[in-house]
Amino acid sequence: MAASDYIYGLHDRGGEHLYQGRGYTLVSEELRHTDWQGPPSADTETIARLNWGYYPNGTIAPDDQMGTFATRCGEYARRFPLVNIYTIGNEANKRSEWPNGKAITPLDYAECFVLCRDAIKRANPNAIVCMGAVAPWNIESGDCIRYFEQVLTLLAGDLDGITIHAYARTPNPADITSEARWAAPYGHWHAGFRCYQDFMRAIPESLRHLPVYLTEMNQNAAWVDVDNGWVSTAYDEINRWNQENAQQIRCALLYRWLKHDQWAIDGKGRVQADFRRAVERGYQWRQNIPSTGRMAGYLGHAMTVAAFDEKLAASDFAKEITEIILHHSATRDCDSLPVLDRMMDSWEYYWRTTLGWTEGVCGLISQCGFGQFMALGAPNRGAGFASKTRLNLEVLGTFTTIPPTGTQWANLVQVCAAIKRHAQHDVTITTHRDYNPSTQCPGDAFLAKVPQLIQEIEASMVDPLIGYLESPDTIEEARRIAYEAVGITGYIKGSALTKAAREDGGHHFWRYGAGVGRAISNECKRAWKDRILIVQGFEDAIAYCVEGHYDPSQVRLVDW
Repeated sequence: MAASDYIYGLHDRGGEHLYQGRGYTLVSEELRHTDWQGPPSADTETIARLNWGYYPNGTIAPDDQMGTFATRCGEYARRFPLVNIYTIGNEANKRSEWPNGKAITPLDYAECFVLCRDAIKRANPNAIVCMGAVAPWNIESGDCIRYFEQVLTLLAGDLDGITIHAYARTPNPADITSEARWAAPYGHWHAGFRCYQDFMRAIPESLRHLPVYLTEMNQNAAWVDVDNGWVSTAYDEINRWNQENAQQIRCALLYRWLKHDQWAIDGKGRVQADFRRAVERGYQWRQNIPSTGRMAGYLGHAMTVAAFDEKLAASDFAKEITEIILHHSATRDCDSLPVLDRMMDSWEYYWRTTLGWTEGVCGLISQCGFGQFMALGAPNRGAGFASKTRLNLEVLGTFTTIPPTGTQWANLVQVCAAIKRHAQHDVTITTHRDYNPSTQCPGDAFLAKVPQLIQEIEASMVDPLIGYLESPDTIEEARRIAYEAVGITGYIKGSALTKAAREDGGHHFWRYGAGVGRAISNECKRAWKDRILIVQGFEDAIAYCVEGHYDPSQVRLVDW
C-alpha cells in the first residue's frame, strides 16, 4: 500500500516515525521568504501549506504582493517536484490570519487561490491544489460554514481538493461523537469535533468527487501527556465517516508535532502511544467505491459546441428527445475542457449515487463548451427529469440577478439548436421552475430571457445556404448567389465547374439522405471560410462542395 492510502498523519515534520509509511505529513511554509524546508525524507505523502506569512502579515498576501505570492508558489512547486498536494493559506475567515488586519472576503481568497493554483499547475500539472481550511466555530467573518460554501462556489471550476479542520472542546474522548450544537443563531451547526460533518455536508454536489484532507485535529485544550484514547477515538470517527459516505476524507492530521504552541505532542509519550495504537488499526480511505462508468449514448469527453454538433450527426443521442429542461448549476462556470470533464464526472456521480437515477440525458453548458453526464434510457423519476426523452441542461453559474451572457449564451443557443435539428420529434424548451414553482432554479434573470432564447434558437436553425437559394431560377443563378455570399464577385457561367462536375450532369456525385442534409448547417458555415461551389441541383436538394475538393466523398447535400 502507498503511504497516501492511509488516513494517519501529523501537522509538522519530525514525527514520521510514529506512522512510517502510513499517512501524510503537512509542512507549513512562509513564502514571504525563500528559505523553505520542503518535504520530509521519510516515506509519507507531503501536503505543503503555502502561506504568504504568519500573524500579522497574513496567510495570503496583501493586494500589492499578490503577484509575488503566486510567483513563489510556482517556484516552490519547481523546487520540490515530489510535493503533489498543496493547500493555499489557512483559516482565511479568522482575524489573526488577515494581512495587517484587513479582512479576507471569500472573493479575495478565491482570486488569490486562482493565481496561486495556476502558478503551481504550470510547474506541476498533476498537482492537487486544495482550498485552505476555514476556521471552525469562528464568526469573525460571519457564519464559518457559509463562508466555506461561498468560497467553494467561487472556486467550483478551479479546485482539485478541499481541506478542513476539526476540533473537540475537551480532552474527553466522548466529546468526539458529541451532537452538541452552537447557541442561536447558529444552532444547526455542531459545537464540537463533528463540525467536520457540517463542512462535509456543505460541499456542493458538483464537488463531491474531490478529495478532502482534514489537516488539523486536536482537543482544542492543550495536550496533556495522558493516554486516554482520544486520538484513537478520533480516528475511529473519521474511519466511520469514510465507511458510510461516498466522499472520502483521505487523511486526519493530528495537530501538532513541533513545540511552537501548547498543542505540541513532541515529548508527550503517552499521547504518542495512543496515536500508535490508532495507526495499528490500519484505517484507509476507500478507493473501491463503484465507478459510475459511462452508459450507452455517451458522446465522449467535454467538447466544444462545434464538436458536439458534429458528433450528433453520427449518434442516437438526440433522436428521442422531445424536451430540453433548463437549470442553473448554482456553481461557478469553468474556462477549460479538462475542468469541465471533471465536473461532468462529479455531477454524474451525484445524480446516480445520491439521487439514485441510473440513467438519464443530462449536460453542462459552459463558456468553453458542452459536457454530457449520464446517457439514455432512464425511468421517469423525481420531477420527471431523468428520462430518455428529456435533456436536462445545467448552465454553469447562478443566474438569480444576471443571466448567462457572451460565449456561454451563444453555446447554449447552439446546443439547443443542434438538438432540435437532430431530434426526430418536435422539441420544447422548459425550465426547472415549470416543474417546481417554488425552486430558485434556473434563476429569475435567466428565466426572463427564456423567450429570447427560444427566438434565437429558431433563428439559428435556418440553414444560411438555403436562405440564399430559396427560389433560384436556374442552378447557375444558385451558383452565382452562393459565390456572392462568400464574397466572390464576377462569377462567369460554367467557369468554376470541373470535368468531374460536368460529366453525366454531375449525377455521379454521392447523394446523402435527407437526414444528413438537415444536419450540415455548421458544416456550411465552416466551409465558407473557403469557397463553396454548388455542383448539382436536384428536385429536392442541392449538392455542393468546397472549391478545390471535388472528390465525391467531399460532396454534401442540402434540402432544397
